[in-house]
Amino acid sequence: ALNMYRLDGSRVTSLNTGTFWGNSDVRGNLLAVARGGIKLFNVSASSLTRVGSITTSGEGLCMYRSPTALYVFIVTRAGLVRQYEVNASRTGGGLVRSFNLGSEGEGCAVDDQAQALYISQEDVALWRYGANPSDGTTRVAVDTVVPDGRIAPDAEGVAVTGNRVIVSAQRVTAGSKSYFTAYTRGTNDYVGAFRISNGPDSDDCDRTDGISAYGG
Repeated sequence: ALNMYRLDGSRVTSLNTGTFWGNSDVRGNLLAVARGGIKLFNVSASSLTRVGSITTSGEGLCMYRSPTALYVFIVTRAGLVRQYEVNASRTGGGLVRSFNLGSEGEGCAVDDQAQALYISQEDVALWRYGANPSDGTTRVAVDTVVPDGRIAPDAEGVAVTGNRVIVSAQRVTAGSKSYFTAYTRGTNDYVGAFRISNGPDSDDCDRTDGISAYGG
């Protein structure tokens, strides 16, 4: 299902079709979600209304609002990344860039202000690309997977909030020890790693996959 929750944890609505749903992202009142392509929904305080779709494939997804346009990125398991520009009516979009990571891809997130696209390549690295279609395939490794870097495979979901870029380290060989690594948003310096463990205010977080972060 595609579920929408308030920040207090109460569920607002659920679209249960029995069909696989991938990652989702929101800009303003538009929600994009990976499900047999890209499905577009209008978001209100109490409902989700389907408004359009983009024919494509993939599981990882993130949105980007540039000074002039609105985009959706979608990442396939094979590592193919496609960037679509959402049309003015928000009912669909057109392909503006496509490139390949080189192996299995997972999550992505965009820093709209810095115009930076972050993508996790599961067994390799967390990468930073330019978010605009003209930026091509130039990339910089924020961090790599162990033993050379700090991320335990698989590198999964990515989030940008406040002064942080956060990636989920799934640690497939020891799910009870999975964790998150954090980097500064501007220069991507390593800040530290943390786990979310079982306690009075949280449930143990193991084998983490997609993530989102909110600074409130």
